[in-house]
Amino acid sequence: MHRHRVEEKIYRQERIPLDQPDSKVVIIRYFFVADHVIAKSSFDPKIEEVPEDQRLASMNFVFAVDYRCNVPDTPSGDMLGAFSRNVVFHAWPYLREAMHAECARMRLPAITLPMLKTTGPVVAKVTGAAQK
Repeated sequence: MHRHRVEEKIYRQERIPLDQPDSKVVIIRYFFVADHVIAKSSFDPKIEEVPEDQRLASMNFVFAVDYRCNVPDTPSGDMLGAFSRNVVFHAWPYLREAMHAECARMRLPAITLPMLKTTGPVVAKVTGAAQK
């Protein structure tokens, strides 16, 4: 089971480059959160929630996604909300790598999330000996 979302709270940071102390850089930060549960092979995938006794592992990932804003003022709330759709596309490759690496660290079957599609549910593929 896999779920992901972009947190509603958005952060604005001001940074001053050391080599240009008179200039200011505005950073907009979003948080991308993904939860993934690896269930036992006997689990029925049609069930929405995986009961504790059917779980092999639960993983939670949080990525801070920063964007440099070239305008001196913070963009409007509508602009920030509309731009938040990009966060998933930009963070997805890092989530795929992190999930694959965590499975290896836990010595679980390798899980590869598919390339991101704009519609439909996310279904992870198990690769290697665990498919048998």
